[in-house]
Amino acid sequence: MAQAVPQISFGPRFHPSTAPVTFWLVVASVVGWVLGVFSPAVPALLALDTQTWLERPWTLVTYPLVSVGAPLGPLLLCWVTWWVGAEVERWWGSRVQAGFLLTVTVATGLLLWGAGHLLGATVGDATLATPFVALLVIYALRNPRRTVLLLVLPLPVAALAALAAVNQWYRFGPWAGLAGLLGGVGLPVAYYYWGHHFHRLLARRPGRRAGRRRAGHLRDADTL
Repeated sequence: MAQAVPQISFGPRFHPSTAPVTFWLVVASVVGWVLGVFSPAVPALLALDTQTWLERPWTLVTYPLVSVGAPLGPLLLCWVTWWVGAEVERWWGSRVQAGFLLTVTVATGLLLWGAGHLLGATVGDATLATPFVALLVIYALRNPRRTVLLLVLPLPVAALAALAAVNQWYRFGPWAGLAGLLGGVGLPVAYYYWGHHFHRLLARRPGRRAGRRRAGHLRDADTL
């Protein structure tokens, strides 16, 4: 009998009807990168600077839209954010996704600002990688045994999340990186295990599988 040829998946269909919150986050990030190529003032306007944050409070929300460098890096980050984020959004709904991403983005920005204030230094380089790491942590907690193909090596998604967390720490430096880990990793873990009260308030369809939702755990809801 002929063996089935393995197929490579490039993630869910890229369309707003699939996962609207994640879709528009990725689109906005791509637009931010394109505008930044033609005008360096755009990243400067959107980027989070912990020394001037009080003068530009909107940057607590806009910094994930900042992408710099050659096209390959930002585009790959947008792709994996869509792949992971769309799966998570289809699990817990768009309202929860929006609230979760907003909470992680703002809280991480405030934590980095606090770290910069204590260290007396500017903490920058906050990009779309911050919400991506948070989404990947949720995805790994939901699918601890799932593996992904990294180049040619199968890698457990939990290990991939750990590598992303280390990269998050490294980007911000040894001390400020702890604040980045608390926001990008600690908050998602706390939300996954204890955020079911917020999930009940924000669930897209509260009546869907009510018996299972009444159990009270996000991790007991629908699987990805």
